[in-house]
Amino acid sequence: MTSRQAILEYMGEQAYKPLTAEELAAALGVPARERAAFLDVLRSMEAEGLVVRTRAERYGVPDRMNLVVGRFQGHERGYGFVVADRPGARRDRSDLFIPPDATASAMHGDRVIARIHSRGRGGRGPEGE
Repeated sequence: MTSRQAILEYMGEQAYKPLTAEELAAALGVPARERAAFLDVLRSMEAEGLVVRTRAERYGVPDRMNLVVGRFQGHERGYGFVVADRPGARRDRSDLFIPPDATASAMHGDRVIARIHSRGRGGRGPEGE
């Protein structure tokens, strides 16, 4: 059985491009008889925010896809911040600022996936939606 760590190491490689579950299983050499268990592991990793599935049904790691998985901390003025589930995963380690027009109706405490748009200017932290 392919371990979670092996999946993350493979997906974290510099040359990795998001793959479908079937392509990923083939690339990792998962035997056909173990594919169902592999898919279960991949789904649990997705639920934990360790991997992300795109609209095109391809899997990648959030850091390599310019994404942050975490909790939304909303402010009464409409803006908020995403506090990463795995703070050490991002290089800048600051919360991601979400302007009022980019919250997509997220509520305080929601678990979200946010896309980073800019790395922050003038000493400010990164910004996203």
